[in-house]
Amino acid sequence: MINIKNLKKLREKARLTQTELAAKVGVATKTIWCWEKRKNIPHRERLKKLDRILGQLLSSN
Repeated sequence: MINIKNLKKLREKARLTQTELAAKVGVATKTIWCWEKRKNIPHRERLKKLDRILGQLLSSN
C-alpha cells in the first residue's frame, strides 16, 4: 500500500498531473491536491485504487 505522505512524489514519478490522477481515481482535482497537502486522508478504497494505478504506472516505467 502506498504511503500517502509520498503521493506527490509518486504521482510526479508516474508523470501524471493532479488532474490526470484525479480522473483515473474518480475524484476531483482538488481532492488530489488536498491529499498531497495532507488536508484530507483518502478512504481505504481510494488508497487501494491509488496503489493499483500508481503501482502499474511505475512498474511500466
